Amino acid sequence: MIYADAANILADMQEEDSWYNDTTGSFDIQQYLKVMMDDHDHHEVDVFNSMIYDDEEDHSEDEDEDDAPQEKKTRKKMGKDAKGKPSSPLELLILGAFRYLGRGLTFDDLEESTAIFEEVHRKFFHKFIKIGSTVLYDRYVRAPQTKEEVQQHMHEFATAGLPGAFASTDATNIIHELCNWKNRRAHIGFKSKHACRTYNTTVNHRRRILASTFGNPGSFNDKTLILFDTFIRDIKRGEKLDDYTFELLERRGEEVVAVQYKGVWIVVDNGYHNWSTTVPPMSNCVKPEEIRWSAWVESMRKDVECTFGILKGRRNLSLDYFRSKLVEHFDIKFQRGEINWPQSRGPEPRGIHEI
Repeated sequence: MIYADAANILADMQEEDSWYNDTTGSFDIQQYLKVMMDDHDHHEVDVFNSMIYDDEEDHSEDEDEDDAPQEKKTRKKMGKDAKGKPSSPLELLILGAFRYLGRGLTFDDLEESTAIFEEVHRKFFHKFIKIGSTVLYDRYVRAPQTKEEVQQHMHEFATAGLPGAFASTDATNIIHELCNWKNRRAHIGFKSKHACRTYNTTVNHRRRILASTFGNPGSFNDKTLILFDTFIRDIKRGEKLDDYTFELLERRGEEVVAVQYKGVWIVVDNGYHNWSTTVPPMSNCVKPEEIRWSAWVESMRKDVECTFGILKGRRNLSLDYFRSKLVEHFDIKFQRGEINWPQSRGPEPRGIHEI
């Protein structure tokens, strides 16, 4: 769920002019924190500080709390160590957590970048994950609850001839590298040989994450996992978004009439239950109109697959970049004659264009 938080936070920051720099293509994390510390968000900041920093006695000089600046009052909440040294800056720790998630940096890399010990980054990251799945998730991952809110996500589907649809949903697996042997069998599914945690995620066609389940064992298939998705389950029961109406054109003899339907539906693949609120393409169809409709729906469902690819691709960005630089370094050495291809390994490899 923390990936959902990070993706939606960055989307919100890019929409806000004061947070995004078009010239450098960077985000102003200090401006973001300043907004978070406004009066209407002060409760969330207090929750954040109370969960991140342990309560410690403040040995600083007594002063009037009301007259102290907001930045100093926030710093006092962070506490000091036994030698009176202030805690590490919250801005750097948050940026480090985003770098760890978005670029796949190690905690040692973060220590070199911020001059904050890697163990501090590691402990902070685990608490930041807890914040992300509670405070930040509720703030940035907002599922539509009313007819007016769901209409904001329907434009692309309505334009494509799919009225009533507003999102796509699918399951994705995240490798659980430190899974103990006792739970390993439950976390190995048919899609991966590794132990995984699986999440059912719902996104609109703009790839904004609207809802996500908590992590579940990787052996859960789509039909089992969706039973733990409270958002889709409430739609199926008619407890959410049941007041929305849309029209479908139907042939009655030679006449075409508009028939009104109630509720909303979500695009899925064929691994889910046969619910009217989760509609997949037709797997066995012979009529031209059915084949055409199924191919069209399948193309519209690619938004959720693209979202997974973007989030997972960020983890491999540093590996691909570093590996390409290693290849370039080796090639330069080889072209200079500093490295020779051994005869024992057979003929020298050649590219396809050289054959």
